[in-house]
Amino acid sequence: MKNHIKESLVVEDSTFEFQGRSWTVKFFNYPNYYCGKFQSGWAMFASDNSLSAGDVCVFEMIKKTPLVFKVSIFRHTG
Repeated sequence: MKNHIKESLVVEDSTFEFQGRSWTVKFFNYPNYYCGKFQSGWAMFASDNSLSAGDVCVFEMIKKTPLVFKVSIFRHTG
């Protein structure tokens, strides 16, 4: 099973754009499973933007090659 996952894994740098700034974040894409995750670089983005539990981020892919996401943040107000 682990070999199958490794064979279907695509790792690439992505760029997050938010309020005129950008961050490079490693994106792990598992196309055979229709899912992915952000890794290195995510913590810096979250810290720089003071993300808190309950905040919602929306990622809009605006370019596929290279991979660029426009990020919208909706703050938790509770």
